[in-house]
Amino acid sequence: MAIATKFLARPDAQTLGIFGTGRQALAHILLLSRDQRFERFVVCGSHPSRSKDFAGWVALNHDLHIEPVDAATCAAEADVLCTCTTSKTPIFDGKFVREGTHLNLVGGFQPESREVDDLVVGRARIVVDSYEGALAEAGDLLIPLGLGSITKEHIIADLHQIVSGEVEGRRSARDITVFKSVGFALEDLVIATLVYQSVKAGEVHP
Repeated sequence: MAIATKFLARPDAQTLGIFGTGRQALAHILLLSRDQRFERFVVCGSHPSRSKDFAGWVALNHDLHIEPVDAATCAAEADVLCTCTTSKTPIFDGKFVREGTHLNLVGGFQPESREVDDLVVGRARIVVDSYEGALAEAGDLLIPLGLGSITKEHIIADLHQIVSGEVEGRRSARDITVFKSVGFALEDLVIATLVYQSVKAGEVHP
């Protein structure tokens, strides 16, 4: 997600929004909070009490201030949105997403489940971790494809094509960009290798 955010989010992005309060949400907030662009962090869980408890726990354990907000606020005020839920249906109304927003969709990984509605994907330039995985498992794309709300041409590239410069991801500050991840074994292998090398070199502690 950090790589996708680096290449697809606006350089002037300041607010990071997280949907979800589980392990994925925590991992994303801790990783992306290292990006010096972000000055504000907001979170929306499945219930206001979950959002408040998550924000309090992160503040206590990681010294990071996060504002618990409702779904509309999270979607409307974030410059970068990460959806890290197990929801099977859209978790916010796509009309709230502003031009220029980048979204990392990571929670849904089954054909019948999705975290965003047709309006979001229909307005976006979509990047996937792999075409094969996305077109087999990503309900966020498969459901609107099946409904005819989008076509496969809405998927402009995979992440490799963006990073290599083969395809331009964000063309303007007004573009809405989406990175849809369903998990990619090679990515896991690369990360594990980098962590192992860092531990071996003494750069981080296991």
